[in-house]
Amino acid sequence: KANEMAEMIELNRLLGAKTITFYNHSSGPAVHKVLDYYSKRKAVEVVPWDVPVAVNKWPPDPNVQPQIHYFAQLLALNDCLYRHMFTSKYIVFTDLDEFIIPKNDYTWTGMIESGMPCSEGQGAYLFQNCFFRRNWPDVELQDKSVQRLGLITQLKMKREANIWPHYSRSKYMVQPRLIVQVGVHFIFDFIDTSTEVHCEVPSETALLHHYRLWEDDASTMTQVYDN
Repeated sequence: KANEMAEMIELNRLLGAKTITFYNHSSGPAVHKVLDYYSKRKAVEVVPWDVPVAVNKWPPDPNVQPQIHYFAQLLALNDCLYRHMFTSKYIVFTDLDEFIIPKNDYTWTGMIESGMPCSEGQGAYLFQNCFFRRNWPDVELQDKSVQRLGLITQLKMKREANIWPHYSRSKYMVQPRLIVQVGVHFIFDFIDTSTEVHCEVPSETALLHHYRLWEDDASTMTQVYDN
């Protein structure tokens, strides 16, 4: 979905990303065009990720016995950590359908500079996940170009009332030179575990907006308008 890829890149750039690194296991020609466009402008870096063993995918292939978890995701995350360790002050780890959204600032830099609920020396900021269900109705907007472009983050303004606890579906931002190893939802190992720990960012400061299509019945679920 090339249009969603472009939306993901542009929103992260607005939030403060200088370069976005993609680990590309496979993609179609339309997505290739988007990645090439941004690569030529130095906004995107593409790392070919042709894992040489069978990986598990979703939906699962009953004829394939996977040898490594989910496209070697842990290896990709830690490759990104070390690849940018001495060129980036901060590295943000999110999936394609996730965005760390500050609640009181327009950018990640503004959010950090306005004061986080922990000292700057801590190695990682951990953000709580909330689901914006893509199968819920779009919001009505005056600007019809949003519908024409299919901008998911502008059309979906209702989320589940439930905000997931830290360490469960969380994503994070790190100061890479303070980290030894990252996991999918939190940090596995810090350089100095006596002083460098997770900063559990409260939901009033920022949330991880997760735009996802679930197959369950959510008709009775409590919805919260969150723009």
